[in-house]
Amino acid sequence: MEISKYDIYAYQIMHYLITAYQYQVVRVDQYKEDLWLANPKQEQYPVIRISSQRMEKVDENIAYLRNVHRKILDMIHREGHLLLLNTCPDCFLLDNPFIKQIRVGPHSVSDIMILQTFRNLAEVVHDVEDPKEEMARLARSIEETQILQQKKFIAKVKRSLRPDITITVMAFCVLYAFVNYIISMATKGSIASWIAAGAYYKMNVVAAHEYWRLLSAGFLHADIIVLLFSMYALYQIGKLCEPLFTKGQYLAVLIGSIFTGYVCMLIGNGNAIAYGISSGIWGISGAYIASVFGNGSYHLPMIRYMVLKVLLFDIFVWLLPGMSFLGNLGGMVFGMVITMSFVKNKKWPKLRTHAKAATSLLFVSLCVLGLSIQTVTPLQPEMDQEIIQIFTHTPMDGYARYLKSCYNKQYRLE
Repeated sequence: MEISKYDIYAYQIMHYLITAYQYQVVRVDQYKEDLWLANPKQEQYPVIRISSQRMEKVDENIAYLRNVHRKILDMIHREGHLLLLNTCPDCFLLDNPFIKQIRVGPHSVSDIMILQTFRNLAEVVHDVEDPKEEMARLARSIEETQILQQKKFIAKVKRSLRPDITITVMAFCVLYAFVNYIISMATKGSIASWIAAGAYYKMNVVAAHEYWRLLSAGFLHADIIVLLFSMYALYQIGKLCEPLFTKGQYLAVLIGSIFTGYVCMLIGNGNAIAYGISSGIWGISGAYIASVFGNGSYHLPMIRYMVLKVLLFDIFVWLLPGMSFLGNLGGMVFGMVITMSFVKNKKWPKLRTHAKAATSLLFVSLCVLGLSIQTVTPLQPEMDQEIIQIFTHTPMDGYARYLKSCYNKQYRLE
């Protein structure tokens, strides 16, 4: 096959656009030798066709160009005009409002305005002494560039799918467990050491107003088995759920679910000790389920399998000690409701507005009900004394006296 100088010009242009502007080659099955390029990030010309032919059948060519152009635009989810760069000096000019045709030759372009977008377009086209060697060099360079771009794209996709927040939370939970282990060793492994480390204890929340325990308890795991299984479940569900949201949204779901779960325990359960991130796990599970129903992907068999997998993990986590069913259920409800305020579904135009109102109402109602709790039953004076004893004769002796005063006040109320 003879290689014309116009073919070389076309490949020089393609090489320039791929290496300098990150365009990707698009293959057309019917015409594999056609040179089509696409770049969804290019604002003005997301699709370009490079030709070295005269295109004598103008009407047929316009229909073909418009059809392929439309399909590529749909593939990259963009809109825009087609830029046709032709290296043949006597090619037919196309009269179509959707196609911008420009002749390109050695150090010349038919419309200099194109140089505002592609500054060195005219300079890259030049004659060569050995067309075959030049063609081989360009093809090799284009292939290497494409492979490099694909590797960068794959690495970018992997980074976007990596559950960074989930991994960070897991690392914090492991570190917190280590701190709890040190406290437990210093207090000879008493249950009161969990409370000293930040576990949920209704007496402390109500009597001493330590509402921070509604969050700290979610990251504390007093048992190594509970820690390992909880972290495994968190990672498995988190890697499914986190890519569906922005980092801020995912963090809001996770933290909000933990808080809601422990507030539900405060309102609905008696004086108990609780710890663990299970309400947060149920929360992101609810978020995942609401998300796949919101975007319609639940129709896919694989997604339905993933939903079933998530629910099985939830049951597994529920069986672990540390958190009540009411707390887990509260976390899931919060995760579902707040996710509905994130979902962008044209079929449910008012859903986001109602979901935002419901999320705010749920949060405010739980806070009001939580603050209204005044009684703690059943009382556990032995446990209270152990907690006080942990801090007595330490730099936190003042805190021990404060707790004793709060406990005595609560005993009188009861």
